[in-house]
Amino acid sequence: MEAEIPALENEYPEVVNMHETEAASVQAELVRASASQIKQLSAQEVDLRDSVAVVVNAETVNARKTGVAHLEAGNFTLLDGTVLVSKSNTASLKGRAGVVIADTAEIEN
Repeated sequence: MEAEIPALENEYPEVVNMHETEAASVQAELVRASASQIKQLSAQEVDLRDSVAVVVNAETVNARKTGVAHLEAGNFTLLDGTVLVSKSNTASLKGRAGVVIADTAEIEN
């Protein structure tokens, strides 16, 4: 007779806090990262400060003094940073951007 293994309610942690960290992949409900480097990031909510991220997929992304290569989000706010390619419902950018695809976008600088 085999024992049943209970299913995990949430296979990813609720909150991940990172400081001066490098990570290949991060998945959580909420990710807060400062002075960190992340290759792949998936979350409901993301708060990036002084960080670099290659690929970000999230519902809400707030980034300050951060560089992002490719981003897909529902709502995206960038202050004093750079994004190469972003696709979102709403975007508020005060920094540098390559390609911005959004239903609503506010871009400064």
